Amino acid sequence: MRDAQVYVLGKINDYNIFINQMNILQLEVKGLSGKSSEQQIFTYGTDLEEVGLFDAHFEVDGMRIQEAKDFLEGSVVIFKLEEAAKGYYKAVNLTLRPQKEQILATSYTAIPVFSETLHGSLEDLIEKLQNRKMVGQHAHTSNDAAETPSHILFKKSDGSIYTMGPIQNQRHAHGGKMYELAGDLHVSRLTAAQLADYYLIDDVAFISAEKDQQLVAHLCQQAPVQEADQEAQFMDIFYHQLKSENMHYRKEDLHHFHTAMKAGGLIVLGGMSGTGKSQLVNAYTRTLGLSKNQMRMIPVSPSWLDETDVLGYVDTVQQRYMPAMTGIAKTLVEATHHPEKTYVICLDEMNLAKIEHYFSQFLSVLELEVGDPHRVIQLYSEEFTVNNAHEFPAQVPIGHNIVFVGTVNFDESTHRLSDKVLDRANLIELDVEPFTKLMEKVEVDNVAKPTAYTLQKLQPSVDDMQLSEQELTFLWELSQLMGEAMNTVLFGPRTVKQMNQYMRNAYFDATFTREDALDMQIVSRVLPKLRGPKPLFEACFSQTEKPSKFMQLLENYRHLSHFERTKQKMKQKEKELLHYGYAL
Repeated sequence: MRDAQVYVLGKINDYNIFINQMNILQLEVKGLSGKSSEQQIFTYGTDLEEVGLFDAHFEVDGMRIQEAKDFLEGSVVIFKLEEAAKGYYKAVNLTLRPQKEQILATSYTAIPVFSETLHGSLEDLIEKLQNRKMVGQHAHTSNDAAETPSHILFKKSDGSIYTMGPIQNQRHAHGGKMYELAGDLHVSRLTAAQLADYYLIDDVAFISAEKDQQLVAHLCQQAPVQEADQEAQFMDIFYHQLKSENMHYRKEDLHHFHTAMKAGGLIVLGGMSGTGKSQLVNAYTRTLGLSKNQMRMIPVSPSWLDETDVLGYVDTVQQRYMPAMTGIAKTLVEATHHPEKTYVICLDEMNLAKIEHYFSQFLSVLELEVGDPHRVIQLYSEEFTVNNAHEFPAQVPIGHNIVFVGTVNFDESTHRLSDKVLDRANLIELDVEPFTKLMEKVEVDNVAKPTAYTLQKLQPSVDDMQLSEQELTFLWELSQLMGEAMNTVLFGPRTVKQMNQYMRNAYFDATFTREDALDMQIVSRVLPKLRGPKPLFEACFSQTEKPSKFMQLLENYRHLSHFERTKQKMKQKEKELLHYGYAL
């Protein structure tokens, strides 16, 4: 029994119309699409009355039959099937269409028509076809692999229709249909002449086997659609979005920031005041296409003392949880309800208050891997009974879809970042570009509009060790050298795992290479903790010994990276030691 929702194309046999024993006009229907050609199908005059036939029961049989033939002449019929008895089917929900050919073909294919209104954009459908993803439900065409269409159609909101294929197989599951391409994907807009070859009804189009073959042959002559590099598109839009707002950064820094956002955890943007750290975060979330609910920019107050200033507290009198004005609690709860969406919480000037005090719970939680049952934020003790627990539960899990960013200034008005914070953060210090860059500006009309991206889509699906054996050996030797100099272990396995997570999420191209990524991770994760008085540095970093042990280590592993940023940062620390006797 085929699905009762599936549309069928057929023709009523005018040589087999008769009046049955119940004095009802009965007609045999010849199925022309799919497996309907093998089935015994009939319908009644009463069903045809819905499409305009008037069957006068008081007339003689011959006249009634002739009037039905005259009414149906030059028409095909589109219908659904209803099982009447074993081996017999009744055509219901009939619709007539003018016959296009002088002689009907013996076989037609039902082509599904997807639409922008119900199934998303043309680009979304292209991406799903190329990646063998479910494209959505389509109830009016068969799910049988034997009735796989050679192509599908897509109707845009402006009324234009595109053909997409060729397709060699289809499958159906809970998520809808999935089509297997027969080679490269080709997409072409249908001309009026090509559209005229179809019999259309709702979201289904029927085409003869001959015309189908011709159309697919023409389609395959078009240039194939290249698989879109979604991440390259995203970075290009991000870069031009910034330039259109007269914000200029080195492309390597933008890649560094993007990779850190994908890797998750805590990202800290540092630099002198006025470098546009907060604007960078805003531009990034706009490029992601995040809504206002998905992005929360929170100015940190110097008066914050503990997590109640950030999260909220329990009013024991009213027995209600009172969320803080920051709105963080609300965002955390919403993120748990929408794991498919990306959420960003940005703490602006986060070191105006002591981070270890107001953000302590987050620092402990963010070091845990996603999925760990202890990766939860405790809004309040479960011993309390609150009457809005349905809105704010006692515990809120922190999933992979929420990212925390902080901006910091390094001046006398702020607190120094402690090792506890640095051990859990990707610290990115933005370089200032030459002021002549301010003369460069992209017209807003020339900037591609942001598409709804999610960091989850841009993240790799494989969770493995990305750092090579030689990179791990280099990090071990670096750890030993720094431990020797500072009389303590400055970074351990946790930092290496975080660096591996970063490398796994890095998007490499001509602008940002693996060598750059390793170099920037040393600058972001390791060197910030290298600080103290001059005597601590002399053993391994002294320039009286040419080269120093540290520089010699970098030279030994120059095949991994040239470590340009690392060397630049070390020169800065040398100047600090020279002028202040202390590396900051």
